Amino acid sequence: MNYSDVAAVDTYALSKGEVDFLTCDDTGVAAAVNNSGGYNAAATSLVLDALSVGGFIKKNHLLYIGSEYLRVTGVTYATPTTLTVTVLRGQYGTTAAAISDDASVSVRDMLKVRLINQATRDIIDTHKQHLTDDLWMSENEWLIEAEKLQTIYLSKYHGERETAERIGAITSGDFSDGVVSIGGISAGGLCRAAASVVSYALKEYGISSNEWGRG
Repeated sequence: MNYSDVAAVDTYALSKGEVDFLTCDDTGVAAAVNNSGGYNAAATSLVLDALSVGGFIKKNHLLYIGSEYLRVTGVTYATPTTLTVTVLRGQYGTTAAAISDDASVSVRDMLKVRLINQATRDIIDTHKQHLTDDLWMSENEWLIEAEKLQTIYLSKYHGERETAERIGAITSGDFSDGVVSIGGISAGGLCRAAASVVSYALKEYGISSNEWGRG
């Protein structure tokens, strides 16, 4: 469980001018819808063509059409660039909608989902209100905003953060390859904006960040 979903963070990022976030999960591979009558919002089998990288789309890829995420559950290729996909509609907080013939399709990966999951863990590590059956204060507007801020932040630095964490795990300390030296490696926390929002939420509810067991 998370405080936000992909659609909500996309909307927030756009409102803040963080347009790079909108395409951070784009693989760069594109296709087009190939059905003269288009598809209605309930259709779960779509014919695609003009796939820019032959044979690329696989099960569990995400397709982004209009403003909807569709998750691929099955693929059948007629040619390397023409295929039929079985999909789950309206994924990650988006809404299934009618799709027109020749609509552009961008192939996405699970990066935004991973980022939101990590943002949730970062917030929990900060506010220390650990999980029981549900996410603590899952409807709180401040924690929802904090997760959006942290997700956008992670989209910019997730590669560097994962590298630092891997180095830390392997070396259990400092790292040097004779050219680059890194000291004091530690897992990343919340960005300053998200940390401020979490602190406000805790203050609003009269909770110290080191209290344990709420939720």
